[in-house]
Amino acid sequence: MSGLKTNIPKAKKQIDSCDHVVFIGSCFSEHLSKSMRDLGLHVSADQIGTLFHPFSISKVLRLAMTESSDDAIFQKEDVFLSWNFPSTLYALDEQSLRTSIDQALKNLHTSLRQANYLFITFGTNFYYFHQQEQIKVANCHKVPATEFEKRLASVHEVYEDYTLLLQELKIFNPALEIVFTVSPVRHGKDGLVENNRSKARLLEVIHSLVDAKLAQYFPAYEIILDELRDYRFFEADFVHPNTEAIRYVWNRFVATYFSEANLQLMEEVNQYLSAKNHRIMHKGSAAARKHEAHCEQLQTALKIKYPQLNWRYL
Repeated sequence: MSGLKTNIPKAKKQIDSCDHVVFIGSCFSEHLSKSMRDLGLHVSADQIGTLFHPFSISKVLRLAMTESSDDAIFQKEDVFLSWNFPSTLYALDEQSLRTSIDQALKNLHTSLRQANYLFITFGTNFYYFHQQEQIKVANCHKVPATEFEKRLASVHEVYEDYTLLLQELKIFNPALEIVFTVSPVRHGKDGLVENNRSKARLLEVIHSLVDAKLAQYFPAYEIILDELRDYRFFEADFVHPNTEAIRYVWNRFVATYFSEANLQLMEEVNQYLSAKNHRIMHKGSAAARKHEAHCEQLQTALKIKYPQLNWRYL
């Protein structure tokens, strides 16, 4: 590590085991949401898929809040896709895709209504504008590049959009705490200079929203690129943070947002998971049966003490 340390004050409102948390945006948020889900906490992060640009994220959040139908479905060969969603949402007929998208938006609507926290992760400030359709797209779906114009959104454009969006979210759910993060994953295909311009604009927008007291910021970007400024914390592509880096960010996240009760819960759940995931060498043996009984006892005790946990993931 570099010896630098990002100063992160403890969140005034902390996440407890009964809270509902929504993650949306770039793939980096998936790591944090998975770690929370693995503890049995109530996390929503998989309805939509990966979205990189602020405009794509705001579009989907507005569709979910207003329970609107998708207005950008199109056909590519024998597959139906949407300009508003990633390629993971597709179908072989329009109605099936519309049904899948409507269900995903309905689920997100419900999650946002229940949520105590919404974490939004921006990936890039570059977006693609479909010239014929005259719309911003969330994904090009491998359609020829000649159909798009690549644009870098201005700080003013994104700030105006999100000032309105955060006000809409607060009306929709007054109890919602909104936290932004910026993905530390470099978009190398844009070029390193261009990537830094993009990230700088995202950071400026977020800090302007924080200054206006509309949201909070969790510095995952700075933790990875300043505290862990060594390529041993990255995968072989030198772009994606590796398991050690993600674990480090997770620990900083927990220290910032988890209540004392949730920290205790995490310790107990991890003890149970450690026992549950222990490799049994001789199944059916007396030692194996004793271990299984021990795991059942731990699970029963946890269910009694923490009935609010989502045991589907434990």
